[in-house]
Amino acid sequence: MIELLIPLQFDGYNYWDNPGEFHEGRASILLDDKYGFIDQSGKVVIAPQFMTAPTNFSKGLAGGIRDFSLVYIDDEGNTVVDTGFNGYFGVYSEDGLAAVMRDGLWGYINQAGSIVIDFQYEEALDFTDGLAAVKKEGQWGYIDRNGQVIIPIQYSAANEFSEGVALVSTDGAMFGYINRVGELLSGYEFFNKSSSFHQGLAKVHIIGNQDKFGFVSLVDEELAPTVQENAKPTSELNAFGGKWSTPGSDELAFNLSFTDKKNGVITHYSMGQEYPNNFGYIQSADNSVILRVGDDEQNRTTVKLVLGGDSLTYEQNGQTYNLERSGGSQVTNEAAETSLIDGFKGKWCDANSTFCIQLFFGVDSNGIIDYFKDGQISTSVDFKINYQEENYLELDAGGVNVLLTVDDDGGSMEFFDALSNVTMTRKE
Repeated sequence: MIELLIPLQFDGYNYWDNPGEFHEGRASILLDDKYGFIDQSGKVVIAPQFMTAPTNFSKGLAGGIRDFSLVYIDDEGNTVVDTGFNGYFGVYSEDGLAAVMRDGLWGYINQAGSIVIDFQYEEALDFTDGLAAVKKEGQWGYIDRNGQVIIPIQYSAANEFSEGVALVSTDGAMFGYINRVGELLSGYEFFNKSSSFHQGLAKVHIIGNQDKFGFVSLVDEELAPTVQENAKPTSELNAFGGKWSTPGSDELAFNLSFTDKKNGVITHYSMGQEYPNNFGYIQSADNSVILRVGDDEQNRTTVKLVLGGDSLTYEQNGQTYNLERSGGSQVTNEAAETSLIDGFKGKWCDANSTFCIQLFFGVDSNGIIDYFKDGQISTSVDFKINYQEENYLELDAGGVNVLLTVDDDGGSMEFFDALSNVTMTRKE
């Protein structure tokens, strides 16, 4: 049961302006062209006073522009920091620093308002995992809270660290993931328009799967918190298993087996000999898997497999092989089972296509819901499935309870949350 606790009375309440998200017991609201804050009972506890949307509360402080000056207030509305200048601003991070801009350059202040990292950057992101991405002379790198460059300023694009991993690019088009010492965990050729890691998963756009997205997890044991040590591979992954070879020849022949949800063995056959190699893997989409073959992390070979029924495309080092089954498959009876979530996958829009959502399902009942406005993604929210049955899902999407009901023919869906009740149709 859903109960409306705070009446619909504030301006700007929609998915894109984003007032109404509670952080540390406060949510920003818009009244008469000024922003203030309410508590969880709906009472206005900080009078509307900000000229632009303030930050969420973080580390007990929220920032905003008041009377053309950047200030930070506490949860009672008391002014804690008054910078005396007008500029862009960020939230206070876990390190107690906030990125702020003055005279066109970014720096960082502490919770007392003192400048601790001077204004010198063209752009600057919040500190996460002890590091912040900064842009200088058109290139990005990472600094620590003392302003020391930890990862060289060398990237054309960079994102915040999340779960010890950050998404970077050297050309602005192709992306890969690095760890906190700058080591590349994936090739730039794999990921484009990808997301940060949340709950052990990241949404990725794989080259060759244009306009199709999937999820990846990190294959290194110490970087895979959501994968159980001895978890069995899924039936979808087992579909890749078995013996494969080039039709009519043994130019390329191998047997593939998955030992658990992050490892496996590929055994190549040549001149009557067997050559087994261990691999870690990520499942990039329902019909494709990327293998990292070998035991030496620095010298692993990357192989992409794309499944098409009883055929398999094998891509390595720019070469492509078309293979067919030459032996038994590992596919189990589980592969024939229809998942309860299949009917909810894909993109859904209202009658005018002004409000759309797209659902991506990961592992362990988690996933991401993208919200669209006028055809463009406006926000992405992690969700967890609270309850499911045929044609019905209950999601916890960033603290918001979302109910989805698909009709029997799978062509329309009812979307319901505390603010909306929308009939949506599936979009290709």
